[in-house]
Amino acid sequence: MLRAFFHLLRYAWENLVVALGTTTLSIILFSFVIPVLIFVGKFGINSKDRRKTGATMRQLVKGSLLSWQTIVPSLIYVVAWASLLLWSISTTAYRDHQALLGRIQQVRSENREIRQDRDDKISKLKEQLDAKPKIVFRTNSSASSGNNDKSADAEKKKRSEIRTHLGILLGEATAIKTFCLSASPPPQFSCNDSANQWQIRTLKYIGENLEQSYQPRFLSATGLTLSYNGAKSEEINSVANFLTFRAAILEQFIREFKD
Repeated sequence: MLRAFFHLLRYAWENLVVALGTTTLSIILFSFVIPVLIFVGKFGINSKDRRKTGATMRQLVKGSLLSWQTIVPSLIYVVAWASLLLWSISTTAYRDHQALLGRIQQVRSENREIRQDRDDKISKLKEQLDAKPKIVFRTNSSASSGNNDKSADAEKKKRSEIRTHLGILLGEATAIKTFCLSASPPPQFSCNDSANQWQIRTLKYIGENLEQSYQPRFLSATGLTLSYNGAKSEEINSVANFLTFRAAILEQFIREFKD
């Protein structure tokens, strides 16, 4: 808090100097140093004359510093500079506030565009997948007992393969989420692009190996939206929740394909 206040004072002083069309050195010299030197010079000359009349140094100092000729100009100086500095502080704080609001609006607009682009890609992919539905996993039994045994073995093997691959995809989702929330993600890592690519791979596998109903279930997965401490932006937080919801539905699929 104190550090931020000192930063505000520094920026306010810089803005004040620019507004006055001068420099800090000029203000120190002509507003403080030179008037003090003039006062000291006059005090020295007057002290020399008054000491001849028998006045003590204490009387001379008291008469010079506490006289209205010294107090009134000093108060005017202090009030004027304090007013200018307060004006600059309020102006600087207002400008910073306006700039922050503008940046927040820009980030929100960019996030809306990113989400819209992602939703459009997902919708197009879903349309493509729905246009050519594939039902590879089948549970129809054969009439003969021999065929039944073979079918049961094939079904068990298929279930195992599906669980294994879904587990791999689940691990990938967890890894992407970890990198998204990490303070130092891998070089060239993009949270949004990685999540989109993972979803495309997952939808492709589901479409080729599971029944048609699993795709809509995967796409419509939702849950309680959380705020992650590691998320550096609203977009990353949305992607982290997106991965959490999709990972949860994959876990449900894995449980459904247990023997």
